[in-house]
Amino acid sequence: MNTGLRARVLTLVGGFWLVVSPLQAGDGPLPKAPGRPDSPGFLAAVGEEVLPVDAVFREVAEKTEQRRFDRLTSWGERQLELFVEVLWARERWIEERLLAQAARAAGVTVEALLQREAGEESDDGTAPRERLVARLRQAAGDAVQVPPYRFPIETAGYPSLGAATAPVVMVSFSDLYCGLCRDLEPTLLSLVERFAGEVRLVARHYPLSASDGEHFRAVEAAFCAHDQGKYWEFRKEFFAGGFDEGAFETTAFQFAARHGMDTVRFQSCLESRPHIEQIRGEQEEGAGIGVFGTPMVFVNGRRVSDALDGVLIEELIRLELDRRAEASAK
Repeated sequence: MNTGLRARVLTLVGGFWLVVSPLQAGDGPLPKAPGRPDSPGFLAAVGEEVLPVDAVFREVAEKTEQRRFDRLTSWGERQLELFVEVLWARERWIEERLLAQAARAAGVTVEALLQREAGEESDDGTAPRERLVARLRQAAGDAVQVPPYRFPIETAGYPSLGAATAPVVMVSFSDLYCGLCRDLEPTLLSLVERFAGEVRLVARHYPLSASDGEHFRAVEAAFCAHDQGKYWEFRKEFFAGGFDEGAFETTAFQFAARHGMDTVRFQSCLESRPHIEQIRGEQEEGAGIGVFGTPMVFVNGRRVSDALDGVLIEELIRLELDRRAEASAK
């Protein structure tokens, strides 16, 4: 990892390592409207002709959209790299503390302690330091506390399944054209069903295209369906291959008619694009927590290291339920 990344990786606050300053000064801010003019609604006027603010901002946003998306993707990659570096820093710190304590207890230096360990035979072929640290960590037991690393993720107002009061919230960042997202879907739905009342699934989106791309447009259509309470029906049919990629809007309209939706309202939604900023916001939020590919799953804010591993997701769910039960018993 280069020194430019390291310079903005870590700050120690209240005993926790936190990622700070996600963008370097040279990166520039994420695209936002650059302020507003004092005049109500226009940038300039010549005689009776005016230059509307929103029209200009919309044109500029469309022209720079691909650069915006490319920057978000690279930002997400960097954020994930920073997150991994944070975890390594935490593990190195724990190792150093355990070794220092053991050396003091033995009345020797850390180097002498490691040399002594190196002189002992090992059946498993592990390195002396690794072997000693593992033994010290096991002996330390509860003396080593590692709080779960959680990411704050907005869930209010997004499509969800399961009880609103469920103590465990799974958040899945998906691209509707993503084959791996499609493959993961039955696992997520099964977990909501099996842990009825205890797990809620929240659908978040990270379309892998700029706003003029088909991936982005598919999420827009899903939100238009959500406006009429048909998000999950839309998602199910989309993952089942029920939408013609070459004639997407026609197929989407047919979906709306088939499900008894207000087709005029649905078509108006597709054309006026009221959800575009919300979905851009999802991309920005996802990039900020290291999402740069899909699927990405979080359980109560804890990132699942392998989103396609249903067993691992279930283990995290059970850990969160156990943690809640222990807290209630106190």
